[in-house]
Amino acid sequence: MGTQSHGDTEESERRREVLYTFEGGADGAEPTAALVWDKKQQFLYGSTAGGGAPGLGTVFKLAGNGSESVLYAFQNGGDAEEPTANLIWDSKQRSLYSTALGGGGNGLGAIFKIGTTGKETVLYSFTNGGDSEQPRAGLTWGRGGRLYGTATGGGAEGLGTVLEVNP
Repeated sequence: MGTQSHGDTEESERRREVLYTFEGGADGAEPTAALVWDKKQQFLYGSTAGGGAPGLGTVFKLAGNGSESVLYAFQNGGDAEEPTANLIWDSKQRSLYSTALGGGGNGLGAIFKIGTTGKETVLYSFTNGGDSEQPRAGLTWGRGGRLYGTATGGGAEGLGTVLEVNP
């Protein structure tokens, strides 16, 4: 771990510490989205767009001491692939939710859920029929516990959609 201070401020006021460096193998590569904090367990959760055993991305857990463990490595064959959007946290279910650019049953992206035990569930696979494809943005919670998001392709005009999913 390394520490860097910035400018004329005192080091104790502003510094940056590298907690973990990805190696690009099974641990993941290319983290592109924000982290989620589990204040009860004191872990950070995040995703990588690449790496993992088959190279299709991971969801990982990072402890305060910098130790990283992969909760899930995305696979071929109907699984989500290449998660690039922010994860959102459901503290009651102790699960993470997000979108992936690829994978799903049709290869056009998916909405997925991963529990803190590492069990992954594809909640929805995009079809590019009248629904959507390639969800690039993350999800947000809405009324009644539903998830809302956007996708850049698909819809009646092929120009994207706003979507709702009941997990």
